Amino acid sequence: MDDKMFNRESIYTSRAGLVLAAPFFPKLFDRLGYLINGIFVEDSTQSRAVHILEFIVTGYENVEEHALVLQKLLSGLPIQKPVDPLDELTEQEIEISESMLNALLSNWPGLEHTTIDALRETFLQREGRLQEEDGQWTLSVEIKSVDVLIDRIPWSIGVIKLPWMKNVLKVEWR
Repeated sequence: MDDKMFNRESIYTSRAGLVLAAPFFPKLFDRLGYLINGIFVEDSTQSRAVHILEFIVTGYENVEEHALVLQKLLSGLPIQKPVDPLDELTEQEIEISESMLNALLSNWPGLEHTTIDALRETFLQREGRLQEEDGQWTLSVEIKSVDVLIDRIPWSIGVIKLPWMKNVLKVEWR
């Protein structure tokens, strides 16, 4: 089974706003020692990365596999591949992930004094629809009135291609 089976089908996620943090992921995973030359050192660290992305977006460490589709795409895993189970994140993983979220907030004009929980609830935990066609994924994100603040982000989220991703992720938001 490969990602082609999802061609033209929609997959819905409640974590679409995670793409806002994507430019910070290479530094995050590098600080955690998960990368060598921008590529995950082993499958187990790639699976842990999926769980860390879930923690970033929700604050939770363990969720059902079906909720991890976008996290898998952003970690470079095929969406049909199960991730390794997780007992819990380490203190270091939590600390570095929260540090990354604080860096995101401090670099987003207008949100410097926002809490991590407010960021999660307002922007990261957002409904979205993933569609794959000819090897390219597109994420359409639900629009809310607060999204005027997205115009202030000093980085691009329209196209995401992290070093370990096989294909680009096109983001349609606003």
